[in-house]
Amino acid sequence: MWRLNWMADMSSRGVSASFGIMANYRYYPEQIEINSKNYIERRTILISDQVTELVRQLPEMSTDECR
Repeated sequence: MWRLNWMADMSSRGVSASFGIMANYRYYPEQIEINSKNYIERRTILISDQVTELVRQLPEMSTDECR
């Protein structure tokens, strides 16, 4: 995940589905296969420094609250 865009989809559907937030993904051809494998096997994705910083600012949550 490369970037989060706040208020990117303010349609009724966009707000209902994701509070209007849209995620952008950046693809590097040489990493597509390994990233796909990591997602399939571990349900993990790479995130940019910008997204990492946003996550660090979130209050502590239990794993169950994040699902």
